[in-house]
Amino acid sequence: MTFESFKEKYQKTPVVHYATKVDYKPLVSVCIQTYNHYSYIQDCLEGVLKQKTNFDYEILLGEDQSEDGTREICIEYATKYPEKIRLFLHHRENNIKINGSPSGRFNSLYNKYQSKGKYIALCEGDDYWIDEYKLQKQINLINENKEIDLIYTDVHILNEKTDNLIESVFKNDLMPIIKDAETAIYNAGFMAPCTWLYRKKILENIDNPAEYPDASFAMMIEAFRKKGVEFMSDTTATYRKLEESASHSKSREKMYKREKGILKTQLEYIDKLSLPNEFRNKVLTRHYKIILPSAIALNKKKEINKAFEHIKPDKRSLRDRILLYISKSPFSKYFLRILYALKSVKS
Repeated sequence: MTFESFKEKYQKTPVVHYATKVDYKPLVSVCIQTYNHYSYIQDCLEGVLKQKTNFDYEILLGEDQSEDGTREICIEYATKYPEKIRLFLHHRENNIKINGSPSGRFNSLYNKYQSKGKYIALCEGDDYWIDEYKLQKQINLINENKEIDLIYTDVHILNEKTDNLIESVFKNDLMPIIKDAETAIYNAGFMAPCTWLYRKKILENIDNPAEYPDASFAMMIEAFRKKGVEFMSDTTATYRKLEESASHSKSREKMYKREKGILKTQLEYIDKLSLPNEFRNKVLTRHYKIILPSAIALNKKKEINKAFEHIKPDKRSLRDRILLYISKSPFSKYFLRILYALKSVKS
């Protein structure tokens, strides 16, 4: 999809380009999307501005018409650093709905289409970089190996609610290091997009990134298709886990729809990569094991029947057997809702 066709399809109100002095050709474009990040956006911007590099980089800052003062902070930074920041002031009516809810997808893609760099780095407005040599290290590595398309690094995870910091999740074996497309597809794996640096050309392989429930997941698989992903063990960023975001929510309906969207992407790439039926069945089994509690709580009868079909008797854990047994009861959805409510109170 070209930038012009993207705007024609999704832009209802023109985006305001704030005054800038970025008139050079950067090697790297750092894309930041922000909405209602008043308490976080300064940490994000400071982490990017402190980067020490021997090349030029630009910051594309997309502000999505926040209601909490985030826009004013973005304008303040764009005014202070006009030679580095390109600020785009968005309108809510341009939001692209994902699974029926407004998202930051228009903002995100607008940044990427506007980027001038050969490489793109990502950092959402609620995340922040902690290594001032992050970009330099990644550029050094990608220049050493022309086959690399995407580099990700280790990351801390900060829980917004508890303020608990989980350090270096990959080095400490708290999350698997993904090394191939099959593992990425099967696990719908987390690779900390706030740590990514990738070749802009990856975007050309995705027909319509606006339609995916998680565009970074599709992009990750695209990079793996050519075996062009590299993990760098340095911990360069902190990912902030919010109570409500595109990937986390208290709403079971929202998370149910997200899981269904992820499955659609998984099956699409299984077909694109001509992976065997055995692998497809493994993905379907895992999906229905994950989604079964939500399907019961939301009274999704068709999905419950599919769970019986795809979670074969010899693959059923004790948890699976209990859930499938409960699902036969006419009161199953109420039973699970009570359990979720008690869990929420306890936590």
